[in-house]
Amino acid sequence: MKNMTRLLITLLAAGALVACGGGEDENQNQNQPQENHNQEELVDLIATAEAAGDFTTLLAALDAAELTGALQGEDDFTVFAPTDSAFDALPEGTLDSLLEPANQETLSEILLFHVVAGTVLAEDVELGEVETLAGLDAEITSEGGNLFYAGAQITVTDVMASNGVIHVLDAVALPPEDENGDGDNDGDPEDPTIVDLVADNDDFSTLVAALTQAGLVDTLSGDGPFTVFAPTNQAFEGAGIDLDSIDDDVLIDVLTYHVLDGDIRAADLSPGIVTALNGALALIEEGPTYAGATSADTDIVGSNGVIHVIDEVVMPADDIVQVATDNGFDTLVTAVTEAGLADALRDDGPFTVFAPTDDAFDDLPEGALDDLLADTDALQQVLLYHALEGAISSYDVQPGSFTTASGINVEIADDGGLTYGGATISVTNVMARNSVIHVIDSVVLPPTIVDLAVATDDFSTLVAALTQADLVDVLIGDGPFTVFAPTNQAFADAGIDLDTIDADLLVDVLTYHVLEGQVMAAEVSPGLVQALNGALALIEDDGAELFYAGAEITGTDILGTNGVIHVIDEVVMPADDIVDTAIGVEDEFDTLVDAVIAAELVDTLRGEGPFTVFAPTDAAFDALPAGALDDLLADQDALANVLLFHVLPQAVLAADVTPGFVTTATADGLDAEITASGGSLFYEGAEIVITDVIARNGVIHVIDAVVLPPED
Repeated sequence: MKNMTRLLITLLAAGALVACGGGEDENQNQNQPQENHNQEELVDLIATAEAAGDFTTLLAALDAAELTGALQGEDDFTVFAPTDSAFDALPEGTLDSLLEPANQETLSEILLFHVVAGTVLAEDVELGEVETLAGLDAEITSEGGNLFYAGAQITVTDVMASNGVIHVLDAVALPPEDENGDGDNDGDPEDPTIVDLVADNDDFSTLVAALTQAGLVDTLSGDGPFTVFAPTNQAFEGAGIDLDSIDDDVLIDVLTYHVLDGDIRAADLSPGIVTALNGALALIEEGPTYAGATSADTDIVGSNGVIHVIDEVVMPADDIVQVATDNGFDTLVTAVTEAGLADALRDDGPFTVFAPTDDAFDDLPEGALDDLLADTDALQQVLLYHALEGAISSYDVQPGSFTTASGINVEIADDGGLTYGGATISVTNVMARNSVIHVIDSVVLPPTIVDLAVATDDFSTLVAALTQADLVDVLIGDGPFTVFAPTNQAFADAGIDLDTIDADLLVDVLTYHVLEGQVMAAEVSPGLVQALNGALALIEDDGAELFYAGAEITGTDILGTNGVIHVIDEVVMPADDIVDTAIGVEDEFDTLVDAVIAAELVDTLRGEGPFTVFAPTDAAFDALPAGALDDLLADQDALANVLLFHVLPQAVLAADVTPGFVTTATADGLDAEITASGGSLFYEGAEIVITDVIARNGVIHVIDAVVLPPED
């Protein structure tokens, strides 16, 4: 398509040139520029061609290649434009074939080969190669006082348009490597494959013999496309490779290490890591160099790919464990082996490993390494904190936060030199077969949740509070913990003064923000949870946001070695126990509280729980038959039985209750049933009018009647 596009652009240019004055003297030399530089009303390249009236072929080609709009835009171009007669001179059937929709890409490529970015007048044209919009170079030469563009003579120069200039050609210029002249070097049976190209070059005879011996000729003659870094005969000789004795599997591995999938031209070989056809990683650097070998010649294009010549045979590296061993990382290799990670590092990947030297391990506090080697889980966590998934070269590393193979984030910074978790990266791009190693000068220990809080400016008040409450040692323990962490602003909004707050209250408040166990955001589900201080908290989901005890969760999954932090926008306070919660509701549960006291159930309902209490209001007690309440208050056992029939020895939210829900675990061991009618829930016939009042040790649902246990 690109070739065809180049051709169409060329045609357009030719038409424009003739239209602007070529008709006055068809034989005028390219050294006689058109005198239209000073026209006040220049029009774009397309309009210039249309005005001539005799460039129908060019205009049709531009339309077919969908390039008309580009040549009417604001960008300036220099177009080397074949005339209609130049197109007529193409082999019979060529133009018709190019204009077919299936060949639009080829047509575009040919046209773009006739176009150079910017406006280049004849007086500014320099002999030599010029880069075309097709991405291929065209050569401008001089002979007998005439200029030639890719072999076609420039017959008219400097036909000006509002967005560029046209120089007229007497022939269609074909892109290089188009050996059969059909404008298509991307798969035509008559174009040479990359195998054909090396077979025709005496300097690749050893490579051809090796490909034949390895049974790879058919592979590299296939559709591809491939990019082949082709070692010369001298390169094979320098590597000491003897085709008579080399193992076939080794030969295949070596040869396929010189091949990449895709057609990658030299201009696109940017520094970084690529994966060869054999699955091994290779480093491309400026030059270009491939796996350390310099490309002596580039962009030898075949029908199924491209060849770059290199001056060495490059060998795929060993796996990362062997590379680390060979490079003197003895302590690291010992630790990897002890942690049971050697097989994973050999077989999986790719990885990027930030490898501490032996000296870095020696710099750990006395006994720390021995402790790690004795604790497999901790050792794995530390080692995985030094690895990132994927192969990242020094050319691609950017400062920022990265998720390590342990799942915990690490910071890469640039303070005049790259650091990994604070450790200086001293050596980069040590290649292994499935990984890349960057050497660091210290062992980086993954952070606990306290470390994470300390490193976050917005948690400075929380850190101060934890320190004051002597909870730091608790939260750097094994855990794991889930911490709902209030920001500095949340503490300020709550009006908490660390200089005056009661010590026990501070501990109670802070531990209410902590759950035992590690619960990631994806695992957080609505419902009741028990905080570290024993109090219940409600997690809610409104369909858009999650809330912990009423505070919105604004940040999630800050992972440490012993747990995870979720950020919340409020400091949440644990509720009172069930009894004090009922007492705190003015003029609503006075009778219930009096009854609980009379039945000597206060200590029970202030106990650990959790409980679910279906709490009758004062009005519900007033609705009892005359004298019934007095009789109950006079009979402690009967009163206790009635009250305990309103209590479940478990925490049940309204959302967890469905009609027909029956519990055989009321506090007095009797069955109770919840039913539904008219959109309302009923507990043993009493309507539940308010749900989910969360207390420290349970949940309260308000009912509009006193329910009596069944008679024995």
